[in-house]
Amino acid sequence: MVNVHIMTQLVHARLVRPVVIGLVLPVILLVVGAVCYDISSFEPRRNEITKLLASANPDESHPPAQLRRVIVVAHKNYDISNYVARQLLFYFDDVKNEGIGWNLRFAMWVRLIRFHYDNEEIVGLYAVLADRDHIKGLGNLSQKYFSKPIPQLTEDECALLVASLQIPFSETERLRARANEILKDLAKSKRMTDGRGS
Repeated sequence: MVNVHIMTQLVHARLVRPVVIGLVLPVILLVVGAVCYDISSFEPRRNEITKLLASANPDESHPPAQLRRVIVVAHKNYDISNYVARQLLFYFDDVKNEGIGWNLRFAMWVRLIRFHYDNEEIVGLYAVLADRDHIKGLGNLSQKYFSKPIPQLTEDECALLVASLQIPFSETERLRARANEILKDLAKSKRMTDGRGS
C-alpha cells in the first residue's frame, strides 16, 4: 500500500511539475521583459513627459472638468492611453506605425502609461498631445476653431473639439454627427451619475 502511494506521488510530481513550469515560466519571462523594457526604454523618457506636462498650458495639462468629461465619454470604447501612447511615440521618434516591432512597442507604452500615470495626468497628456492639421494641443485648436480659450468653450464646442481629432472640421456633417454622439453619451453618463447620487 505504501509503495502505491509513493508511486502515485512520483507520477503526479513528474506530470504536474512540467505543466506548472510550462505555465509559470512564460509569465515570469513576460514580467521580467516588461520591467527591463520599462527601465531601458520608457523610464528615460519619463522626465521628458513630466516636463511636457509641466510646461504645457494649464488648461491642457489640467483640462477643465467639462472638457475632461467630454474626453472620457468620447473614448468610452477606446482607451485614452492608446491615443496618448501613439502620440508620445510619434513625438519622440517620428516613425511609421507599422510592423510588429512598432505594435509591440505601442502595446508596452499603453500599459506603462497606465502604470506610471493616473487618469488625470493621462487626460492632461491627451489634451497636450492632441494634434489636428499640424496644430498641437487642444488649447491651440480651441483658439484656431473657436477663437477662445478652453475654459470659455461650451459643452457643444468641447464635443466638436474632441471629435475634430478623429474627423476634420472640413467634413462638417460627419463632425457634427460625431459631436452629437458624444453629447448624447455625455447626457446618458450624467443621468447615470445623478441616478446613483439620489
